[in-house]
Amino acid sequence: MIEMSCSRSQRFIAISEILPKIKSDTGYLRTHQMEVGLNWNFSKINQDSINWKNVTQDNFNYTIRQRPGNKNPLGRIKFMFPNQFSIYLHDTPNFSLFNETERKFSHGCIRIEKPLDLADYLLGKNAFEKRKRIYNLLISGKNEKIILDTPVPVYIFYFTVWVDNDGIPQFRKDFYDHDRKLAQRLFQ
Repeated sequence: MIEMSCSRSQRFIAISEILPKIKSDTGYLRTHQMEVGLNWNFSKINQDSINWKNVTQDNFNYTIRQRPGNKNPLGRIKFMFPNQFSIYLHDTPNFSLFNETERKFSHGCIRIEKPLDLADYLLGKNAFEKRKRIYNLLISGKNEKIILDTPVPVYIFYFTVWVDNDGIPQFRKDFYDHDRKLAQRLFQ
């Protein structure tokens, strides 16, 4: 599914990263094009009606979402696919991050360097109307989901060690600590 929509902050991100910024800057939500709702279905509420100084990790009962655009780290477009970890592929306004060697800048989702090219590919050659709809949605900033006619399987592999085309072993940092967990299971 291709989605031009607001991104919802996971609870731990809202509490650990966004709440402290709201407490120190009452205009933070507006400046960053964020809205507050009461539940996951997002019953929008007036963010000015909340006394943020009294909100803590224990009584935080809100969902925070950010409209798509240049202020949203997820950019303007997301590619959703079923998985148990709530991971998805997304656009980014921070294209300079693609120049970095290590790219662990998010909370587990995957930035796409050319999201519109991916959307074109996923929609296929005969999807002119859907492609036109995507571009119109990007211009308007409206929220909408576009369901693909044919599901596309997505496989994500996480390797910290592999052998390159020249036969040279390549080693990378294990950001998610999977190697240690795997070693514990293998050598119990």
